[in-house]
Amino acid sequence: MATTLAISGGGALSAFETTVLLSVEESMEAMRQAARIRYQPPGAAQQPEVTVD
Repeated sequence: MATTLAISGGGALSAFETTVLLSVEESMEAMRQAARIRYQPPGAAQQPEVTVD
């Protein structure tokens, strides 16, 4: 969505449509769950621990 807003804000698009896939509450819960996943791709530098309130 942020990309769409940035492109349309510059006047590159005259119209666009979006489809809501998740509600705001569902999106927030998905982000909270994703923050708990400790995935590190092979060869990546160690990342600091992130906490979610």
